[in-house]
Amino acid sequence: MRFIEKILQRLLLDNKVDEISQHKMERDIHLAARAIEEYIFEESRLISLHREEIIRALDRSDGYMLERIIRIDQELSEIRKILKLHRDNGPECRFKAGDASNDIMQLITTGGPSLLAEYNGKKQIDKTLAEWLEPAKEVICIDPYLFKRSQSGTETQEEVIAKDNDYADQLLGVLGERKQVQFIYRGDRSKGKSALKVLPNVANRVEAQIPLRNIKATFRVVEDLHDRVWLMRDARNKWHAKVVGTSRDGIGKRPTYLIDMSSDDCTAYRSYVDYLIGVSQVSHERPINFKEVRA
Repeated sequence: MRFIEKILQRLLLDNKVDEISQHKMERDIHLAARAIEEYIFEESRLISLHREEIIRALDRSDGYMLERIIRIDQELSEIRKILKLHRDNGPECRFKAGDASNDIMQLITTGGPSLLAEYNGKKQIDKTLAEWLEPAKEVICIDPYLFKRSQSGTETQEEVIAKDNDYADQLLGVLGERKQVQFIYRGDRSKGKSALKVLPNVANRVEAQIPLRNIKATFRVVEDLHDRVWLMRDARNKWHAKVVGTSRDGIGKRPTYLIDMSSDDCTAYRSYVDYLIGVSQVSHERPINFKEVRA
């Protein structure tokens, strides 16, 4: 049983889910299912081979063999439950199931090409982040593409504005109200639409909404950034952090993760955050690209 559990934990928790394709995940789950079925078959075969021995042991009132039979039967029952769960529901993680115990908190979301999968994946991340940030006094949101979403190229102007506004509203919805928030994201000094890291419609919507939500915002644009990290300061002035496996726009489009940063790592990471703050260009009104070309 422990062997099977290790197989599933390695496949569903240890992998960086955002870096593997859905096809590979399905293949790995299939291999795990085969391993489980082979385990069940082998245990059943052993019971059949030792049937006479078991009967003789029972005749001798040998409690040890009876205990072994009961234990094997319980293990097989648990294995069948696990196998059925993964066949019926696909990948799952212990954090969502409420069985995280003392492990590092991990949320592995669903995701995929369908609109429903994308919606569910984003909903899982947003709900978890919103609940975590609800008591926060200050939030630092770090994401290189925080104010940019992918556009299909076939959207009408009205659809572009509506979807850009919805993207901004979802971001602000995660943050809640009455907070001090610093946004740290990547800008681009080159010209052209493809280089734009801040969409004008998103910036306009954020600028219009933050006063209504009583958010005291600071927008910090930097030249080099890869991390996707959310930090929050609680009422006791202690910082906490979560690492996200992809940028806001990518959540739901593929499976990804949300992981708690340890207290020591969070303290160390704050030094890097202070560095980013020091090299950033700042706006207190709206998301901006670089104000000027740097020498």
